[in-house]
Amino acid sequence: MQAAMRRSCPVWIRAPGALALAAAGAGALAAALPVALADEVFLANGRTITGRAVEDGDSVFVSVPGGRIRLDRREIVRIERAPLPEDLYAARAAATDYENPEAVRALAAYAADLGLHEVARSLRAFADEVELGRRAAALAPGDAAGWLDLARWARGRGLGRAVERYLVERALLADPEGSAGARAALARIDAEERAETEAAAREEAARIAEEARREVEAARLEAERARAEAEEERARRAAAEDALAQGRSGYFWDNGGSFSGGGGAIVVRDPCAKPRPRGARHRTDCTPRDPCAPHGEPRARSPARPRPLPPPPRLPPPPRVAPIAR
Repeated sequence: MQAAMRRSCPVWIRAPGALALAAAGAGALAAALPVALADEVFLANGRTITGRAVEDGDSVFVSVPGGRIRLDRREIVRIERAPLPEDLYAARAAATDYENPEAVRALAAYAADLGLHEVARSLRAFADEVELGRRAAALAPGDAAGWLDLARWARGRGLGRAVERYLVERALLADPEGSAGARAALARIDAEERAETEAAAREEAARIAEEARREVEAARLEAERARAEAEEERARRAAAEDALAQGRSGYFWDNGGSFSGGGGAIVVRDPCAKPRPRGARHRTDCTPRDPCAPHGEPRARSPARPRPLPPPPRLPPPPRVAPIAR
């Protein structure tokens, strides 16, 4: 059990000095970063430009949030350089003792005052880990109450359930028989982990169900769209077949009293026809010669006139031959 617990032990508890060495290396790296300056460029016309000024021969390039400005050196009166927040933080971090959690928290507060909130958050978490390592190094292996109090402290600091479990197991290892508080804390941790696992499983099931519902809804909409397109295509084909059947059946009277042929072209006006309701059609066999007669033979369509043949090609004239002299 001790070997398993040592494998699960966080590295900052197994070797507190390693964390301090890593922190010192990070501070040295921050101090070794190139200094970036926010410069005040004073021009001859009285204007002032704030940015990073880089001198290049007779020109000075000033990087501003909107882009880059090129200035002639003769237009500049002077350049005053001031450090950026990153430079101030790097100088403070180089002088910080990373083995002292209070010093690290002070550096975190300084970074927050400079507007470096992400750096401040990381430093606060780092300070808690440093303090946890120092407290764990000061405890005796058999001090069950001390390990249990440290587990409560880690829980209050929000260092994670894995750290709390390790500390509770150390307390249980120190007093296997009489540490009822450690067993209760371990049971609570197990219950929290089970509840977290079940909540994650429910969220995953809800996500899968929502995806399935969306797929079903998309399939339903696609089926409705395909059904509407099929109905529209059937209506279009029915209309085309109706128009084709009317074109093959002969002649009919349209609503305006015009005698129309199968193709829909108006042939003659019916002087005896009365207006009918809109859209009503009355089929008849009236002939155009007697439009008022109820019966008769429809006029046959005139045959198509044949196209004239193209004229024959013109042949070139025969060559002229000179007479033969005798």
